[in-house]
Amino acid sequence: ARQREAEQKIAAAAAEAEKRDLAGAADTLTLAAELAPQHPRAAALSEQLREATTRRAAAEAAEQLKHQIAELIGRAWQRLQSAGDHGNELALALREVNEALALDPENADGQSLKRAIEEATTARREAARIRAVIKNARTRFANGKQQAALRLLEDSQPSSYPAIAAT
Repeated sequence: ARQREAEQKIAAAAAEAEKRDLAGAADTLTLAAELAPQHPRAAALSEQLREATTRRAAAEAAEQLKHQIAELIGRAWQRLQSAGDHGNELALALREVNEALALDPENADGQSLKRAIEEATTARREAARIRAVIKNARTRFANGKQQAALRLLEDSQPSSYPAIAAT
């Protein structure tokens, strides 16, 4: 009778496993193992449940990683869009996209976003350099050093930057 009841529990556990109720199948299999500890079908089903649980955990981990990467890239994109004159936003965006790329180096969205952030950072630095050149030239001109001011502006490639040419 115990053997028959154990076989019924094993069959029920197998049915639960087919329905993807791994926890329920494990519980039912535990009850079957108490009735018939050395049952060969119980051992095989137990191994199948272990493998299915491992696959499910790996799939859940992969999905969680994918969600984490998407969240990091989304935040980095928002920071890039709202950076304006705030250089620290670009630095934070770069940190987040680097974190996402550390998790998935092949992520195309992350790679293109990183390039965009780096380009924005370069443009921001260049704009700051141009403002500094113009401010320095104006200060030199105001101090009576007109030739030095003109030389500074000429050395700063005025043809490439309309603001320098206008100054």
